Amino acid sequence: MSRVGSDSGFVSGNSGGLFDDNGNPIVTADTEFGASPLGIAARSQALYFLPNPSFNILPPDPAAPIVDNANALPYWSVEDLSEGRIVATTVFDETAQTWALEIDPTAGSASDSIAIKTRSYLLNDSNFDLRQKALASLEKVNAYAGSSEWALTLGAEYFDAANTSLSAFTIGTAADNATWTSLSGFTTSGTAIVNAAAQYVDLTFTLTTTAAVTSTVKVHINSILLQTSTAGGGGASSFLVTETFTSSDTWTRPTGVEYLVAVIGLSGGGGGQGGTASVVTSGFSGNTNYGGHPGVYALLRDIYIGDQSTISIGVGAGGVGGVGGTAIRGGATTAPVAPGDGGATTFGSYLTCNTASVGTAQGTASGVVTTPTPFANTVVATLAETQTATTVRANSYWQTNDFSSLPYQSLTPLAGQDGEAGIASAGTTGTAGGTSVISGATGQNAGGRTLGGAGGAAGFIAGRGGRSSIVRVDNSGGYAYQGTALASGTATIYYAGSAQAGAGGGGGAAVFGTRAVSTNIYVKGGNGGSAAANSGSGGGAGGPATIGGTAYPAGSSGTAIGGNGGNGGNGFVIIAYVA
Repeated sequence: MSRVGSDSGFVSGNSGGLFDDNGNPIVTADTEFGASPLGIAARSQALYFLPNPSFNILPPDPAAPIVDNANALPYWSVEDLSEGRIVATTVFDETAQTWALEIDPTAGSASDSIAIKTRSYLLNDSNFDLRQKALASLEKVNAYAGSSEWALTLGAEYFDAANTSLSAFTIGTAADNATWTSLSGFTTSGTAIVNAAAQYVDLTFTLTTTAAVTSTVKVHINSILLQTSTAGGGGASSFLVTETFTSSDTWTRPTGVEYLVAVIGLSGGGGGQGGTASVVTSGFSGNTNYGGHPGVYALLRDIYIGDQSTISIGVGAGGVGGVGGTAIRGGATTAPVAPGDGGATTFGSYLTCNTASVGTAQGTASGVVTTPTPFANTVVATLAETQTATTVRANSYWQTNDFSSLPYQSLTPLAGQDGEAGIASAGTTGTAGGTSVISGATGQNAGGRTLGGAGGAAGFIAGRGGRSSIVRVDNSGGYAYQGTALASGTATIYYAGSAQAGAGGGGGAAVFGTRAVSTNIYVKGGNGGSAAANSGSGGGAGGPATIGGTAYPAGSSGTAIGGNGGNGGNGFVIIAYVA
């Protein structure tokens, strides 16, 4: 019986490649420049863990619907439960000069589905602690803004050598009325390791309709990549994993992870002070009020946690804004209620971030970080506000000790809310917003009000809440001017407030001044804006409210109510590790 081995005579007389059943090369014998000893399927399997991840190994008729055993897509299977209403084909992208898999559900009925699946094999045992991630590049064809009619999911299911299912997990979902360019994530729940008995994993795209399809949206799957990592972190393909906590929780140490690259904490921002209220017989009286302090930030690096199974996480809540004071003509005056401090953020016994008291004056630090040595920490604090005779700038900002940009940040909160305008009216109520109303004797204000400052810019870094305005504010978030006489006209605009990310704007003042007898005067300072969620920023201060004027006449009546302070933003914890 003849054998095929390493006999030189046989090799010299027989030279050729190895082809699949469609005639595509798997191994080639060509040694010229630019040639590859491996065909597309083998190269893709080695690089991307999948044999046909970019769909460039085509079915017999690329333009026809993909059907198993009739027009099969190599290395993929198709299960059509739509009776042909959902169609899968391959399409060529002229710009990218590559092929993609198109799924067209435009003729789908309710509860139709199609599943397109490929398989990857593993070399796995209990010593490796493998984790895997999948990344699929997608393109949405046409637009749709109505109620969702279908969704595409990417899922992973692991099997042992006996074809027994070990785990199944949905990696991601793309809805027809949403914006997306990819589906990506771990192939196991909660970044868990792959079951040591797993021998292969099936990756499946499933498109399911929830209603009769009326839109023209289709999806192109451009390519899919599977990555593998070991928990030891020695391999070049190990994953840097970040987990973000926006509420208190318990963190369970993943199998094989013994060190944390970093832990980042930010405490909750303080609430803004409530506005003062007053009734005066001459001039103008009012106090600017401070916005809430931002939380304190800390970074710990290279922490050994191999002796822990779980670690408790505390995320500081934002402080509640203070309630404004009240003043009644001929009656009692009450002071504003003190606002609440931002809550502490903790990571076990390794880190505590405490926000400073919300009522502290300008120039103080954000708070205090407590951590056992030798863990390095970097505290970011607000710096002093500056003040001149005509201009006040209350822009709190951060200073970093040993890095130029904040690492591992994955939160981008919205801007803080704007402060509200003051209300001043000779009736029982007034309307917010608008410019000052000038009436009565020449040169005297009757119903003046100022606009509240805009909230801080969108972004990550915490800022102090805007101070309240007494006369006018620009749109930077708070404070203005503390005058000794009732202002008139628009000659001077005073600037200030925190324009840092996420901070709430300060409330606008409300003043009503007259020499004539006036009754049922209603004066309300604008409320301070609340900080953005999980920004660690402070809430804006409430605006003051004053009824007064030169020789305030007897017989006048009314109520002044200071604006409420805005709420501070919650903090967060971010954990980074290699897995």
